This record gives sequence, structure tokens and C-alpha cells, in this order.
Amino acid sequence: DAAPEELQPLVQTLNALLGRVRELLEAERLFAARSAHELRTPLAAARAQAQRLAVETNDAAARERAHRLVAQLDRLTALATRLLQLARIESGVALAREPVDLAQLAQLVVDEFGAPDQRSRITVDVPPKPCSVEGDVDALAIAMRNLVDNALKHAGPTARVAVRVGPRAIEVCDDGPGLDVDATTRLKRPFERGAQPGADGSGLGLAMVETIARQAGARFELEPASPDGRGLCARLRFD
Repeated sequence: DAAPEELQPLVQTLNALLGRVRELLEAERLFAARSAHELRTPLAAARAQAQRLAVETNDAAARERAHRLVAQLDRLTALATRLLQLARIESGVALAREPVDLAQLAQLVVDEFGAPDQRSRITVDVPPKPCSVEGDVDALAIAMRNLVDNALKHAGPTARVAVRVGPRAIEVCDDGPGLDVDATTRLKRPFERGAQPGADGSGLGLAMVETIARQAGARFELEPASPDGRGLCARLRFD
């Protein structure tokens, strides 16, 4: 219903303010996406030059510095890729709806972690029959990939990771040191990182999972994997 005439100026002001906020948020998203895209080519060129230096130099100290530079450039490239993914997700890609078999999705994503030091730590428990939900398969794959990657990186080098699919839910649990209650909320925000010694990453992975879950009409839950607080279970629950 239309607002009373005396409130019309206030309504118009609020609508204009909300429109401006939407414009600013969209401008911020586009800036992040374009910046990340523009960074990828010079980063690749710089990495190639650093690799060439490492191969051609006879100075052991210079070779070591070149290897460290390559590692840092790899981290920057990974961050640029994550920023592009985040911009794509925030544009609403996960709002699409189509049948997605969570069991098949889990197996496909886990198969991507083919390095021996990764795959040997992962177990997969999926039902024999399809477990379908409505969502965007690409967006849900990004969420699933981030959950597995996060567990492998932050639970510790010897931690085991279990991927399980149940009725309208998929979860990734580890037997690492776990997180305190405050961290389970904080880590869902962009650029927040865990406090574990040597923790690496962009701080965007779980934030992307949270955004995808919200757009897909699912709940993203983080909780201890065991009663004593050890381990972490990350779960997507489709209502």
C-alpha cells in the first residue's frame, strides 16, 4: 500500500539511499572482479621470469630467492582466482536451480584432490542412491571444493578428512585441533583467517561457502566434530 502523503518525502529519501547503496556494492564487486582479472596476466609473466632466473643463475642465494618469489606469486595468483570466484558468486550465480546429486558431486570434487599426500587423507561416505537437491552445480562444487581444501590445509598435515553425504546434507569433517565458538562465526566473513600456526590461505574460502549457501537456500554450519571440541565439521544443510 502507498504510504501516507506526509511520509512520501521520507520514503523517497530512503529509496534513493537504498538505490545508492546497491550501486556502491555493485561498483565494489565489479572493481574486485576487474582488478583480479587484470592482475592474472602480469602475475603469470612475473612468475615465468622468476622461474627463468632460478634456472639460469649460478648463485645459490639468488636461486633460493627466486624460488621464494615464485611461491609468493603463486599465492597472489590463487588470491586473484578466489576474488574472481567471489565476484561471480556475489553476482547471484548460485540462485540458479536445477537437480544436483550431492553424492555424485562429492565424489567428483574429492577426485580433484589427486596428490598422494591429499587423497590418502580423505575418505568418502556416500549413499548408493542419488541424493538430489535443487541448486547450481558449479556453485555447489566451488563450495564443496573450498570445504575440502580448508580441512586439508588447516586441520594439520596428518589430519584425516571425512566427506559424508546424507539426506539433503553434505558435510566435511576433520580430526584436527578444532576451533573455538567465536572463530566458527568469524571465519564466515571475507578475509578472516584461522589462528593456527602457519595457517595459509586467502581468508575467502568459507566466506564463499556462506554466500553460496545463502543463495542456494541452504544453511552453512560449523561445529566441533567431537564432544571434547576437537576437529571441525562443516555442513551444508538443504531445508
